[in-house]
Amino acid sequence: MTKKNKPKSTRSASKAEAGLSKLRDNSVAPVKTRTSLKDLAEYLGLSQTTISFVLNDAPLAKNLTEETRRRVHEAARKFNYRPSYFALNLNKRGSDSVGVIAPDHSEGYFTKVMAGAERYFVQKKFMYFTTCHYWQPELIQEYPRMLLSRGPKVFFCLIQMQTSNRRFRS
Repeated sequence: MTKKNKPKSTRSASKAEAGLSKLRDNSVAPVKTRTSLKDLAEYLGLSQTTISFVLNDAPLAKNLTEETRRRVHEAARKFNYRPSYFALNLNKRGSDSVGVIAPDHSEGYFTKVMAGAERYFVQKKFMYFTTCHYWQPELIQEYPRMLLSRGPKVFFCLIQMQTSNRRFRS
């Protein structure tokens, strides 16, 4: 019987279900780190839109049967589904994250500035992340681009004049 003609109930496990299952050649499939909406849709034989409606308790989900809603929630629990942070922020004008680039985490200037910034971020419920460039020119160039690609609402660079010629070497 070809894959095309197989009934849904006997299909092989979806990517989400694969986990550490044995492959035909007895090797082990890699562990998938995150279950996607697409994985759940394939596993349940439903559209991604249907899965999204149910998980977000959208008004249109009320038009689905209780059985379908139950199956979606059950599969989401089974595969530990967590929505993508970036997908959740698509409708917003930005994420609720802030990026900070600093020369070094251990020196006094950074710790003083971040003490006040952290209080503000926590109060406003921002998720923040920091990175250090250790005065390495390639990191000073690369990190702002990397941060922007991750979609923070804002990022800022802590700048301090270097007082010695001593540089961090890895």
